[in-house]
Amino acid sequence: MAFLKWEEKYSTGIPSMDSQHQKLVQLINALHTAMIEGRGNDVMIPVLDRLVTYTTVHFNAEESLMKLHHFPDLDAHMMEHEKLKQQVSDFQTKVTSGQTSVSVQVLQFLKEWLLDHILKADKQYGGYLSARGVK
Repeated sequence: MAFLKWEEKYSTGIPSMDSQHQKLVQLINALHTAMIEGRGNDVMIPVLDRLVTYTTVHFNAEESLMKLHHFPDLDAHMMEHEKLKQQVSDFQTKVTSGQTSVSVQVLQFLKEWLLDHILKADKQYGGYLSARGVK
């Protein structure tokens, strides 16, 4: 059973962003699988690296789309992105240096942050952009 299951209620109505959200879900699930299978840092670190890289790609795509369509809450949304990027970067540094390891608590944090962010912040831009004909 997947740690995090994509559900239609997470859809923003913007297919490109929903596809990227689904990819983030897959990466969190891959990190969870590596952890529970005890595959160690040889697998965990590359999966975590992919998650960090793809999160940055996704945030840049979201922010570009919101800028293009003059989303009114762009600055607040970008601040949320920056906060998470810093938290994940700090965690990545600690994992890579051996100071900490991926834990259920960290995965739970990522899961809750992603779902909360989608359901609150991303749904707002989804409605805003959909009302302006963005597909």
